[in-house]
Amino acid sequence: MTGLMMDYPLTLTHILERSAKIYPHKDIASRLPDGSIHRYSYRDFHKRVHRLAHALQSLGVRTGDRIGTLCWNSSRHLELYFAAPCAGYVLHTLNLRLASEQLAYVINHAEDRIIFVDAALLSILEPIRGELKSVIQIVALNDVMNEPDDMLDYEALLAAAPAEPYPWPKLDENAAAAELRRRVFVQLGRAGELKVGVHGTRKEARTSEAVAKGLGRKFMERMRQAKAAPASE
Repeated sequence: MTGLMMDYPLTLTHILERSAKIYPHKDIASRLPDGSIHRYSYRDFHKRVHRLAHALQSLGVRTGDRIGTLCWNSSRHLELYFAAPCAGYVLHTLNLRLASEQLAYVINHAEDRIIFVDAALLSILEPIRGELKSVIQIVALNDVMNEPDDMLDYEALLAAAPAEPYPWPKLDENAAAAELRRRVFVQLGRAGELKVGVHGTRKEARTSEAVAKGLGRKFMERMRQAKAAPASE
């Protein structure tokens, strides 16, 4: 006999769709390289994630392919964090602090097909581009400089993608070790050797839930402190 309560797959797709439905006008804020703040709504975020999923499909990747990201925390990286796993690909977040030979090893070991890179971090990727055996396309997340001619521009890629909703595949939350594994992470072991791990959709969903709850508690605590503070004269 199996339990009948809460029989619901924990995947990022449900978090994405619910955010646009329940909080369409709430803002997502992130800091740009020039120090300014970028803001847009969950509704706009949702539309761009769907466009990005269409764009990834147009680049020729297939279910289970690895999508590498060499990016700072930003709204665009957040879009990748949802679009790739929800569409059935594997998000591979690359560590920009690795040595060049280690970064090349990690990308080749994961067999990344596409790499999204912040324009400000191109200097890290350029020295090893000739060593990347499986990468078929590099996409630059660019606001401050011109990307090389053989790279795609992130915003141009989204602009060319269809505006209609992407048909999300039905994902198995427990498929972390199978073809539908979701996010690869690599860390240094005690002796400096590289160790590879894989997160499944359930893990990513639970992590997102935990972060949201933690931020909510911090916000409420700050509100209570603000109300308790004496008014300035």
